Amino acid sequence: MIRVNAYRCSHCGKLFLTEIRCIKHEEKYCNKSPCNIAACYSCKWYKETEQTTTITRTGVNPLTGYEYEYEKEVRINLCLKHHNAKMFNSFHASEELVEDAENGGLCIMPTMEEGCLDYKKKKKEYED
Repeated sequence: MIRVNAYRCSHCGKLFLTEIRCIKHEEKYCNKSPCNIAACYSCKWYKETEQTTTITRTGVNPLTGYEYEYEKEVRINLCLKHHNAKMFNSFHASEELVEDAENGGLCIMPTMEEGCLDYKKKKKEYED
């Protein structure tokens, strides 16, 4: 048996052999980190819908070098506080997709860490 030093994500507990990978995971990929969780999901103004919209993107095929178009379907949810503003969760989305979503009239959901001035914690159904 070989003993190794490891790094543990302080949010989800996942183990990493290098500090750099653990930091990158916590900052960008951990779905339990406050810098990645959208605040909207626990807000009273949030409304989940089954609506989707398609964003058309242009990319370059790495093998051929030719440009091509592709479509990305994203789920739309609403913020009732802001006149049913269409919201988009940008977690795991590329910077280009986020930019296209914003240009298409979607608002990016703020994270728990960023916060939202209009955030009101949703009351649980069994509370009065």
